[in-house]
Amino acid sequence: MKEQNKELEKNSSDSFKITERALKELLNIKKKNNIPDNFGFRIGIKGGGCSGFVYSLGFDAKIYPTDHILDFGDLKVIVDMKSYLFLTGLIRLYR
Repeated sequence: MKEQNKELEKNSSDSFKITERALKELLNIKKKNNIPDNFGFRIGIKGGGCSGFVYSLGFDAKIYPTDHILDFGDLKVIVDMKSYLFLTGLIRLYR
């Protein structure tokens, strides 16, 4: 199991990690809902909400030229450019 975790980390960005448990759960959700294999799991953030941002999570087949695709074995994670910059800490918010 430890080797598998190393493999997941090797295939991911240094800024994005996914636990084995989360990966299994996402793959189970995908299978239960008959989501096609070509769909990836899209993660994004949008302005709004009490704390300033709202996270969006869901399966998506559309990939845009500016999207980042992260490979976690049987699951592709898709992150749009703006969200990627915020989530990796490249853009810092100061209040």
